[in-house]
Amino acid sequence: MIDWFAFEQLEVRVYGEAAVVRSRYRQRGTMDGADRSTAYLMTDVWVRRGGRWTPVARHATPLSDAL
Repeated sequence: MIDWFAFEQLEVRVYGEAAVVRSRYRQRGTMDGADRSTAYLMTDVWVRRGGRWTPVARHATPLSDAL
């Protein structure tokens, strides 16, 4: 369960009908009793379909020494 989260940095680059979003994300929470509080670097890919932006891919890398 995630108790709290925040996007601390966000960078959006639009390339016509596609966009790449890079972010630094931090969360506090647990899963099966284990602490899952950490920060991540994430990259999302979005495409515009029918005039609406839709996410199509995400990659996240945990930053083990972030907290």
